[in-house]
This record gives sequence, C-alpha cells and structure tokens, in this order.
Amino acid sequence: DQRGFGAAPHAGLWPGETVLTGDLRQFSALIRGRYPGIPLYWLGHSMGAAVVVLAAAGSGAPPVDGLILDAPAVWGDGEFSTWRRIVLWTAAHTVPWLQFSGAHLHVETTDNIRLLRRLIRDPLMQRTARVDEIYELVRMMGHALRLSASLRRPLLVQYGLHDQVIPRAAVCDLIGRLHGAFALAI
Repeated sequence: DQRGFGAAPHAGLWPGETVLTGDLRQFSALIRGRYPGIPLYWLGHSMGAAVVVLAAAGSGAPPVDGLILDAPAVWGDGEFSTWRRIVLWTAAHTVPWLQFSGAHLHVETTDNIRLLRRLIRDPLMQRTARVDEIYELVRMMGHALRLSASLRRPLLVQYGLHDQVIPRAAVCDLIGRLHGAFALAI
C-alpha cells in the first residue's frame, strides 16, 4: 500500500506527491540492487499512473526499462471548469476534513462483479476521501499531465473504451503530449 492508503501509516491522509514519488524511486533502487540486470518496468494504475509519470519525469529518477500506464488518472485542474476549481480550493482550505464517497456519481468503476464483491468486503478499501485529499490528487494529476511531455522511455498506455472514471479526452490529451507517441484504438 502506498502511504496514506490501505494498511500503510496515516491512511486517509494525503501523503504528498513528493512522498509518493520518493517511495517509488526508493523501492525501485532497492529492487535494482537486489536483481541487477533484470528489466524493471513501472506499472501504475489510475492514480498510480500519475505517480509513475511524476517519478519518471523528474530529475533523479532511477533507470527503468519502461512505463505502463493503466487507466491513467492524468487529468487535473485544467480539465475542470473555473467554478469547480474555486469550490474545490475553497473546500480544501476551509473544511479539509469534509469527506465524500462518490456514491452519488453513479459511476461503475469496473464491470468485473467478482472484483467489486471482493473490494466491498476488503476492510482496507478506502470508501471516502477527504476534500483536501481530492484537491491534492487533482493537483497531482494535472502536474503529471504537464510533465508527461518530458517522458523519454518506452511507454504503454492502456485505457478501456468504456471507462467511466477517467475521461477519454484526458487520455487523448496525455497521448498527444507524449514524445513520438502514437495511439492505437481497438
């Protein structure tokens, strides 16, 4: 579990972009040291894809052989209307403890019923998020989108055509920013 999530310390509190990317870099350095010469790929799903982009695009990134971004959550404040940005900023800075579940959004996160049942029973599944977590996540996703143009590693982007969480336009924006990238839709 990443810090701030699951069984990791301080679950439910945003650990920060620097902590998330630093943990990935440190873990990768340990893996490289233990298994020298074995190809190393970073796979990030949803928010994890934003962490991968930021860790790979920044200075001091350990050498990795490639990146896999699965349902990449790399859309942020630029994708939001001005009033939504104002409301989110105001809430994060006045009532940061306020929590939302997303139940009212009526979004299917997956059509895998077995997985959904398993997640419902998982005591470590985070079912609500503080508004300051949402605010920082949105900022991190926007930062990842902006830095994605600097990626210079082999890269695979996976996106489901029926994804109801990550907007298709955001993924197209990401692909359009990638150096020498091309898209294949099936």
